[in-house]
Amino acid sequence: MSPCVGSPQTWVSERVREGVTSYADLRSGDQVKRVYYCIIDGKDSDRLALAYPHAFDVG
Repeated sequence: MSPCVGSPQTWVSERVREGVTSYADLRSGDQVKRVYYCIIDGKDSDRLALAYPHAFDVG
């Protein structure tokens, strides 16, 4: 499991980080492969959904 590279955002609570890390650990074990993750905000989520609508079942 590998978090995204860059400076951590201090406004993301430790509880959220722990939850995401824990979920990635579970998925990594289930898939027996490396799991990558990154915490993003709503604006970035919207941009990704617009750029890749089929991946998000949008439109």
